[in-house]
Amino acid sequence: MSLSELIRSLSRQDPEARRLGVLGILDVRGGEAAPLLMQAMADEDWRVRKEAVSVARRLAPNAEILEALLNALRFGDDVAQRNAAVEALGGYGQSVVDRLTFLAPSLDLDGKKLAAEVLGLCGQPSAVIVLRLLAVDADDNVRIAALESLGQLGSSCIEDTTPVLLRALESAGEVERLAALDSLNGLGVVIDWSRLEPLLGNAVLRRSAWQAAARCQEPQAGVFLCREFSLSAARERRWLLLALGAYVAQGPGAVSIVREAVAEHRDALTELVMQSLADGLGDACGAALFVAAALGGKAALTAVVEAAARDDLAAAAERALELVAEEITELLLERIASSESETALSSLELLIRIQSESSAAEHVSVALDALSRPERRFQRTALRWLERAGDERCLRQLAERAASLDDSVVVPAIAALQAMAARHRPAARAIVESILPTGHAGLASVALIGVASSPLLGSVSRDVAYLTQALAHDQWVVRRAALEALGRISDIGSVESVSFALGDEEREVRLAAVRTLGNLGELPSGRVAVERLVALVGSAEDGELIVTAIESLGIAGDGWALGVLRPYVRAGAPAAAVAAVEAVAKLSDSRRVDALIDGLAHPDVEVVKAALAMLSQESDLRVGAHLGACLDHSSWQVRRLVADLLGSIGGEVALGLLRGKLGSEPEPLVREALARALGEVETSGSIRRSTPVPGLGSWRPR
Repeated sequence: MSLSELIRSLSRQDPEARRLGVLGILDVRGGEAAPLLMQAMADEDWRVRKEAVSVARRLAPNAEILEALLNALRFGDDVAQRNAAVEALGGYGQSVVDRLTFLAPSLDLDGKKLAAEVLGLCGQPSAVIVLRLLAVDADDNVRIAALESLGQLGSSCIEDTTPVLLRALESAGEVERLAALDSLNGLGVVIDWSRLEPLLGNAVLRRSAWQAAARCQEPQAGVFLCREFSLSAARERRWLLLALGAYVAQGPGAVSIVREAVAEHRDALTELVMQSLADGLGDACGAALFVAAALGGKAALTAVVEAAARDDLAAAAERALELVAEEITELLLERIASSESETALSSLELLIRIQSESSAAEHVSVALDALSRPERRFQRTALRWLERAGDERCLRQLAERAASLDDSVVVPAIAALQAMAARHRPAARAIVESILPTGHAGLASVALIGVASSPLLGSVSRDVAYLTQALAHDQWVVRRAALEALGRISDIGSVESVSFALGDEEREVRLAAVRTLGNLGELPSGRVAVERLVALVGSAEDGELIVTAIESLGIAGDGWALGVLRPYVRAGAPAAAVAAVEAVAKLSDSRRVDALIDGLAHPDVEVVKAALAMLSQESDLRVGAHLGACLDHSSWQVRRLVADLLGSIGGEVALGLLRGKLGSEPEPLVREALARALGEVETSGSIRRSTPVPGLGSWRPR
């Protein structure tokens, strides 16, 4: 589109035609773009103005456009245009902060207010200097805008913003105090009770003050919130409930404070909380669950337990119950003993999730009782409990029952046996030595051998021979367990047996065989296992099998496999390429860096992200250059990841790359990541990782 055609398109009657015309400004070079953008920002249609803002951000850094936008703050009298200019300037990063540092004092009152908004949108810690001055301006609106913007700058400069906001709490103006209080709440700053208490009686400030009281860890805050909730009118109850729930969520100490504060009117409060749960007031329901748990009593706790069965409330209910886990245990045990199957099962599952390790071990007999029930769901749930907390007695009982278990629970049974054996190796060893390695009884011994210290049958070779025999077992889960045990024993003599299992009829067994070869490949003499994996990667047609083989090559760590992995990094199917990238990063071969760089050119975004993550962990001079190049990647997801990685790496190179990119980045999520990373690097006080001098053979960045 020529310039004349573009000018005509911006003057058409159809708003959509004008909006599309704005996109043509992206192709305009030099100073001609600025007046066209300002014309579009003054358009009567909001869609056109919004598109103009987006284009202005995408063209950043552009000195002519920046100047035009600043002129709209200084001299503009079109409200819509000035507001659009504010939004666009928010994407110009440090460059706009530098200009406003000198311009802000000379602006009119409206200009100062808009400048404060811009400084909040730009997300630069350096904006604090100007905002601190604007926060003490003679004009109320300017001060309020500055206080609101200080709250938007985030945690990277919280030490500089907090004193300004706290001083503003003592202002005579209610709106000014409200702006400061909301900013402090947004930053998560804990305000001392002595500062907060005078604000709680103000009708304008009280909702924000309640929110601040919810973070205050002093007992007075909990007592106050309880009293206010008990006396609250219906229209205020939701806000107080949110605050009180957040206060309780701080931990068991807050629960004790609330219980003591409501001792005399617990029943009345419980009734209000139960009513709130019945009303279903969205996020207030989650808060009500915390308050109900703090109030205690069978009715309130039962309501929380029943809420845990609801998808929308399960997470909040479980967190609330964890605060009173000891108290709730008795109620859940009572429900588990219920004759109603669903109630008993849901209570059993909930008890497993909220119990501590010590509590789970103390009540492990409940799991054994559940294991004896005929319903398969009870057995699977009980096995999960035993996997987590089963003791030696449970290990022996489960090993004895293994022969009678239904096929549908054999998988979790093996997991439970192995987890308990890892905690109680001497007991596992004694069990294996005492049971016959035949038939279904073989399930227990196969599951335990390899977890308990080998050899168990007299010698490692006898253990391997027994497990090799188990590879012909009727149950595929037993064959898989045998392969896992062979991998734990790590005897190179079992490679042939494991390789034979690559042709098993059951997919899970074949995958287990591949993983076992990876474990065996870690051994000093494991090259033969690596060779089998390399051959498999080159010949298999099953995508999942290839991915598993690639992952196993990474476990083996043999640099000899680089030749077969590198083509997958360059152009393999996404799942295989990601696995290859992660495997290459583990290889003991200095050429792995070159292979990881290859992954940056892969067409799939997830592969590029994986390559960047692995590359950022390398100590090589090329890393910074390639990460910097990917700040201009076409995918915003890649650019955001690079920002996070540079923030983690730190140092002068990362600082320069982040500053250079922030002003021109069009995507808000990436700008947020860039600002966050800049804050991390600038506040670190030191370089977190140094790049060593390159060794012989290092290449320049490509």
